[in-house]
Amino acid sequence: MRLIQQKPWFGTLRNDFHWSTQGLVFASPFRPNQRLIDYSYLASHGDITGATWAGQGLDFNPAEEDYVEVPAKTGRFSGPDFTIISKFHVRSLGTDNSGRLIQFGTDNTFSEWSGNNFIWRRDAATNGRWFMTDPLITFPSTITLAITQVGIEAPKFYLDGVSVGVSEIDAPAGAPTTLDGKTIRIAARNHPSTFRVFDSIIFDFKIYNRALNASQIQALSQDLWLPFKQDRLIFAPTAGAVRLVNGGLIDSGLVGGRLIA
Repeated sequence: MRLIQQKPWFGTLRNDFHWSTQGLVFASPFRPNQRLIDYSYLASHGDITGATWAGQGLDFNPAEEDYVEVPAKTGRFSGPDFTIISKFHVRSLGTDNSGRLIQFGTDNTFSEWSGNNFIWRRDAATNGRWFMTDPLITFPSTITLAITQVGIEAPKFYLDGVSVGVSEIDAPAGAPTTLDGKTIRIAARNHPSTFRVFDSIIFDFKIYNRALNASQIQALSQDLWLPFKQDRLIFAPTAGAVRLVNGGLIDSGLVGGRLIA
């Protein structure tokens, strides 16, 4: 009798469990660990530089070069479509009045912000910048921010599950590039300057390789644990742990038949 299931942690590119697990390619409810654990089937655990755990969140010090680096994975994205949703507490901005929440590779930068308006810069080579026009955010503030992108369409922004206005800064000069095969940096600033620092605590971070709709964004914003509730036989809290689920043993660190330390 097999007690250890050789399944991915949870979620696959072709997942029939629930919409909240379909196309989920990075999922981390931030919990203290030596690395930032990715509970998606890719298990792309992030290496933490500088940032420290503060309760159930990761604290990024603006005076230091704090960031989390998630390794590149081929097959993470199949095109330009994506959804990013994160809950975090932002305390202040950098000296240029902007911050950076996530960066793909060397360009494709998500969520810089100027003043109280979040900005998505699609690609340095093809331009394309949009910003959230309303409502303005008062810092310090704890928010859930989501952005979706479909092909060459303008991105959509959601603040605490509610769609907000978006305005174009620079018109894109070409088709968007895929984010596949790019390293992901969370809360990476422009080193060694103080520009685009991320003086915040992140509590949750998810990336999908497809664009969720408005009702799905709203549901996730209200319950960030929703995906984990759909696939209980695969999800487990920490790498290498063994727990009983529905009367059977699962190995939470087993991916592709190998134990992840």
